[in-house]
Amino acid sequence: QVRVKVARYGDEVELLCGKSDEQTHQEYLADLKRDYLDWANELMGAVNHPDRFIRHAAAIEIIGEGKSAAYVDQTRKKRRPWARDNLIDALEVFCKMKRWN
Repeated sequence: QVRVKVARYGDEVELLCGKSDEQTHQEYLADLKRDYLDWANELMGAVNHPDRFIRHAAAIEIIGEGKSAAYVDQTRKKRRPWARDNLIDALEVFCKMKRWN
């Protein structure tokens, strides 16, 4: 079982990965970490993207820290709806990597 904190509400939620033995669980966690690192590298490695160095951090502020898109726009000094569009773009990159499109 993996415990995660839901940033928006501060509640702890148990997620069952559907795996029962510890070896498989460790493989699952390693896969999650690899997927995340591949996604982050893909976002930051897009040389032609004008916001390549902040797009990952801005998406994580919304996904992981529960910040609003308006807050991210304001702190990054971007016009609305930059943060929302950035989040959608970042999630689309992840979906393409996972072949979920």
